[in-house]
Order: sequence, then structure tokens, then C-alpha cells
Amino acid sequence: MQLSNDAGELADYWDWAHAIRDWPRGAELPIVQHVLEEVSDRDQILYIGVGDGRNFLRLADSGLDIYGCDASRVAVDRLLSVHPSLRGRLLHRKFPEMAEDRAGFDVVIASRVLIRPDLDGSHADLSAIRSVLRPEGRLFAEWTAAGTDPWPGWGSAALDARGNLRLDYPSERVQKIYLSFLGCVELVESAGFTVDRGPVPIDLPRHRYPGGIVRDWVLSARANPQP
Repeated sequence: MQLSNDAGELADYWDWAHAIRDWPRGAELPIVQHVLEEVSDRDQILYIGVGDGRNFLRLADSGLDIYGCDASRVAVDRLLSVHPSLRGRLLHRKFPEMAEDRAGFDVVIASRVLIRPDLDGSHADLSAIRSVLRPEGRLFAEWTAAGTDPWPGWGSAALDARGNLRLDYPSERVQKIYLSFLGCVELVESAGFTVDRGPVPIDLPRHRYPGGIVRDWVLSARANPQP
């Protein structure tokens, strides 16, 4: 399945994915500790793409003033069935809808979400994130890096001038982009942010076949003043 930049198509995909995979909640990702070290309980935080809750629940349990959204109703309903106290803080909303309705967050967290098959789509997502942040608000992000051991089966591979790796998987009609250090920084800063920490490389073991590592970039950035 090829995912376009259309939010409706993405929502349909993730509803399908969560419906067929009643997986146990995974271990939290490195971005969680990164956030806990740098935000305060006075910050109002938006977490985009709560998924199975592995990161969101840890942050919510720490006492932060955090709200979460996900395009998948299946994911949100499943989390609320186990954690009903989060009702009102956990919303079935596509991010573009959140961007239209609300602004003034101190922090936005985007961990392995808003991943597009092209950098223009990623740039548009980051610009939308900037629109919901207060002046000089902060972005915390985690993205898959070009140092990842790719999943086998790609039909073509291309490396651009910034070192970003693009793989096409014809059997699944999926396209993936893995960011280089320079590509990651330029993507974030071109959308109106200044990187203030990172990108830091984090290597995570891939426990399933074919093994290897998944390398992520973890960073924080501050929104530049609007012109």
C-alpha cells in the first residue's frame, strides 16, 4: 500500500493496522527521556500520533500537562478503554484538524509519525507543527536515520545530495526516506525552526528477521519568531 499525503488515507491505513495487530505495548522510545530532561510541568504539550501509547502513557504518568491525538479511532478507543481517565486529553483527531482548531502549545512531540514518501510532505507537516506552537515553542522529534539497516526487498535505492536515502518497495507499493544528519537538520530548519539539541543518533536492535539495527535521530528545536 502506498501512502499518500492525504490524511484520510493515512487514517484508514492506521485503523486497519491497529485492528489486525492487537500487539502488546512496546518499550518506550529514546525520545521520552529526552523530553523528560528538558520540559517542565508548566509546559502544555501536544503529542502527535499516540499509537499504542508506549511513549504517551509514560509522559502522562510523569505528571506533565500533555494532550495526545491520533488519526486512528481504533488506537484511541483501545487506549481509552484501558485508561478512561485520559478522556479529554486523548483525542481521535488528524493532525491537520488539530492545527486548524488550536494553537499556543509550548511543546509538540512527533516521534516516528508524519513520515511521508517525500520531503515536501515532511516540510509541510513541520510547518503545520510550527503553526500550533507559541512563539519560540519547542519541537521534539525522532526519525529513522540513513544509518538504519534497511528492510530487504527494495526495488530501487537513491541517495540525494544531502545523503538522504530513499527506498522503493514495489511489492508493497511503499516508499521510505531515511534522513542523514545534514538532511534532518536542513528539513527542520527550512520549516522555521532552529535545532538546539541533536540530532543525536540512537541505535535500537531489530529483534525480528532480518535483524540489524534501526538508527533514529532524536532532536529538539525551537520555533523561530514568525516574520
